Amino acid sequence: MAETTENLLLDVEDATGCALSQSRFVRRPRTGLVGWRWPAGAVVGVVAVAVALELLMLFAPAGEGASDTGIVLASREADPSVAADKVAARAAIERANAAWLDAFRSGNFAAMALLYSDDASLSAPGTDPLEGRDSILGYLSRRREREMSDPFLKTLDVVTMGDVAYETGTYGFSSGAKGGLVSAETGKYFVIWKAGSDGTWRYNLGIWTSNSAPLPPH
Repeated sequence: MAETTENLLLDVEDATGCALSQSRFVRRPRTGLVGWRWPAGAVVGVVAVAVALELLMLFAPAGEGASDTGIVLASREADPSVAADKVAARAAIERANAAWLDAFRSGNFAAMALLYSDDASLSAPGTDPLEGRDSILGYLSRRREREMSDPFLKTLDVVTMGDVAYETGTYGFSSGAKGGLVSAETGKYFVIWKAGSDGTWRYNLGIWTSNSAPLPPH
């Protein structure tokens, strides 16, 4: 392994004019002039440097304090406890989404408030970012009163990292003033959930992206 690594570093040195080690780069000028002259194959050399570093990180022995990359990361993903945490978090988030839908349909925004953290934020199409739980609930209440109905949410994936979970999914709802034409809107969403000290997952940050074509400029 040491001989392979040394040969790899020498190949990169030939391509870039830089002497490499596992811990640092040492710039070696190609001429005695002041300043730096890139060799003809500089672009290829830069790519070679990146590949060399990636290989060094991947095959370096995992010791105490080693980075969570390559083989180490794969072993963490295979940890049964990590998989179990993800399954449990996804189930809890899907229950929270179902409770959100029930609260919206019934207009029970007091119940909906329990699903959000105090410092929650939302970026929805056609509006400035909404900061704080009360701001979000006010926006949703106005949308429901004016034209938003029949919402649905579908979770596509959930990734957990400790007390933080990242959810991606799709959404949809009917839109139209009461008594007027009704259209359907669908889109994608990304949500960050945080688990509180009581273990409850709460909505912390969300972004909606509509599938509808943007309005042409005026």
